[in-house]
Amino acid sequence: MKRVVLIFTVFITLLLFSAKTSFAAMLTFSLGGEVYWNVLGINEDSLEVKRIANNLNIGAGNIVSLVNDNGKVLLSYGEKQMDITGYGENIVEIEQKEQPNSLFIKSSEDGFSLIQRGIEVSTTFPIKVNTPRNRLSVETATGEHYLTIFPYDAVNLVLKTKIISNLTDALLVEKEQVGLIYEVNGYKEIVLFNIFLIQIPIKAEVSVATGSVVKVDQPLWYSIMDFMLV
Repeated sequence: MKRVVLIFTVFITLLLFSAKTSFAAMLTFSLGGEVYWNVLGINEDSLEVKRIANNLNIGAGNIVSLVNDNGKVLLSYGEKQMDITGYGENIVEIEQKEQPNSLFIKSSEDGFSLIQRGIEVSTTFPIKVNTPRNRLSVETATGEHYLTIFPYDAVNLVLKTKIISNLTDALLVEKEQVGLIYEVNGYKEIVLFNIFLIQIPIKAEVSVATGSVVKVDQPLWYSIMDFMLV
């Protein structure tokens, strides 16, 4: 009997950690400024996310922080710290007024991914969420910087203005003179002589502070051709 119980326990544990279904984040920051813990649980014959704490009561003005130190991922809140290395699901969800716009944070190999409406931006900077206003910031070599523009708006701007046709990847980085930017990489498709389809690699930089495109890198020949056709 003990052996059966042991086997069942191991099976459930493996099931919980290997399930690929999309679950809620470990921590949810609500619109009301509250912070909730979520955990996988069993409800009859199905798996679901259960909220195990109504409110962590972290306190106004306190910080929840995420640090990825060479693959070791630490989550800190209040005076507590957790090692969550290896956790593959979303760590944080920051609710927005429109539900599809919620921002999710998960760990990557050397940093974190910020995910919003299918747009994913990678960064190596430590991340902080200030409660109860849910202000998101990153810690760079020049100090703490708040993200006034979120990933979806930055990348969507580059796509809507047709600077690029297709996205390959996007990064949150800091550059001298420009400051904190979203580096949006992709390519633009053009058809020459109605015959040849050409993909032109393009990199656009969007300011995190203003939400405007501050620089576009593209091949010189395309810049000349684009200028002559205007």
